[in-house]
Amino acid sequence: MESASILTSSDAADPAAPAIDDLLLIGTVVGTTGLRGHVKLRVVSNDIERICRRVRTLYIGAPPRAVRLRRGAVSRPGVAVLQLAGIETTAAAAGLRGSEVYIHQRDAAPLGDGEYFIHDLLGARVWLEDGSELGEVRDVIETGANDVLVVARRGAPEALIPMIREVVVALRLAERRIVIRPLAGLL
Repeated sequence: MESASILTSSDAADPAAPAIDDLLLIGTVVGTTGLRGHVKLRVVSNDIERICRRVRTLYIGAPPRAVRLRRGAVSRPGVAVLQLAGIETTAAAAGLRGSEVYIHQRDAAPLGDGEYFIHDLLGARVWLEDGSELGEVRDVIETGANDVLVVARRGAPEALIPMIREVVVALRLAERRIVIRPLAGLL
């Protein structure tokens, strides 16, 4: 069965995949469409239209392999159709089913003020405004309304901290530091 591993050097824009920490998940291959190797991608990125227009290299599978994106289009909300270099048949496309698809972080849209990548929050230390340390971010729950930090604390149950302006005083991801002002009853 054909797969993305048969790519020639002209098909791969960046043959050496970056470290997984430099990649952002954009979706998972969920199927094929047509007869020429197009894949259907279940999208987890809210920036898929820009990605389809501007990004030329995707990273697919585990370990991620660089693959050139020939064309991409949103077919319906949450689903994109991709044509990948080196994937020319339905059988080759079917071999990618279940594979996660990433872009390099440098190819993502620039973040606005107060915006962040979820993975940049993981492992950050959370401090109270008075200078005392609360704990470390272990997980982030995406609720739709706002993200919620799951903060592991020493000798206490995990704290759930909403990522809202009323609570987050400072977001210093370069320092791996988040400063909060807890609302009454939050802790």
